[in-house]
Amino acid sequence: MRNHSYILRRFNIGAIAVACTLQFFPSVFLSERVQAQEGGNPGGTEGTPAGTVFNWVNLQSDIAGVAQNTDPNLSCAWGLALNPYTNNFWIADNNPGASTCYQADGTPVPLVPSNTSPVFTVTIPLAGTIDPTSLTNSGASSWPTGVVFNPPIANGFLIGANAQPATLIFAAESGTISAWNPDVNLSNAVIAVDNSAKGAVYKGLALATLPSGDVRLYATDFHNGKVDVFDSTFTPVTPAGGFVDPNLPAGFAPFGIANINGLIYVTYAKQLLPAAVEEDNAPGNGFVDAFDLDGKLQQRLISQGPLNSPWGLAVVPDAFGKFGPQTLLVGNYGDGHVNAFDISTGVGTYVGTLQNAKGQPIAIDSLFALFFYGSRLYFTAGIAGESHGLFGYIVNVQ
Repeated sequence: MRNHSYILRRFNIGAIAVACTLQFFPSVFLSERVQAQEGGNPGGTEGTPAGTVFNWVNLQSDIAGVAQNTDPNLSCAWGLALNPYTNNFWIADNNPGASTCYQADGTPVPLVPSNTSPVFTVTIPLAGTIDPTSLTNSGASSWPTGVVFNPPIANGFLIGANAQPATLIFAAESGTISAWNPDVNLSNAVIAVDNSAKGAVYKGLALATLPSGDVRLYATDFHNGKVDVFDSTFTPVTPAGGFVDPNLPAGFAPFGIANINGLIYVTYAKQLLPAAVEEDNAPGNGFVDAFDLDGKLQQRLISQGPLNSPWGLAVVPDAFGKFGPQTLLVGNYGDGHVNAFDISTGVGTYVGTLQNAKGQPIAIDSLFALFFYGSRLYFTAGIAGESHGLFGYIVNVQ
């Protein structure tokens, strides 16, 4: 079990931030939401180059008045996964140790729509709290981070006595990998991997299918500075390449992770010592590498520059303002900026930062996930020092 002083430190900082800024906080975020009307450019100037103005829409928050919808469960919104069959988004809610589901407009979705007493949250169990007989837990937070949707056609990742395939799989800072299927337990995930005794602090999660058809799960263990890999039975696998970058400076560890075009992209943040469970945020503190599915380094894509504890990754599908389909967007947790890199040559070349109508970089406090759905770039964030949450999207307005 990891040192809980880290959690106390994080929440104390958040509590101070809320106490000092809450009376002003909603209006700040509302101003951004009001500006971000698709097809308009409030506050812009004539002559602004086309495709260069972006703003964001706040869809959901746990703070009333910050977004179009309010859900108290959305606290420190982290990982984001789309169910392509329902077009609903699943979010890993780090603070309550849960996951919630939303439509693309931010409306909460019950786990079973026809249920007369709808349940809106899936609890992600803390290591050691699960009862393997009843599949219930104590409700203690596990601090989930990454989440992936497991397609029903995929083989493996079976859970429960009736061996049902996981619908969603979660990584958690408590050192666990949990899986959920509503036919196993409607409101609780099941722990499939428990590496809490090894000090694992999982910050991100990705899923990939090998050429053989086998499926692999990749989790970034920030504390131990490595990427853990599991097969479709949740059994650890030692990848041939080991996800090693021999030129990575000491003190940087895997943070975010994503399957992009058949490669595993890993972001690196600097460990905040001595605990090495949180990030040391500062300009230039970040790297992005591309590995094959066996963990062999293919390319150092991005080194430092505008990176600041990068976590979110998304490739532009067609066009996003002035940015074309070979553009990788990297979201900084450290300063909330979204930076764009041209990866058409195999190396990430910086081509700009998403800016608002005033020519200022968009800055979303404690930014985590990035995910394209249509022309919108959806995001999650742990606003107010991770004490609260935000779900919304960024849109090109000019």
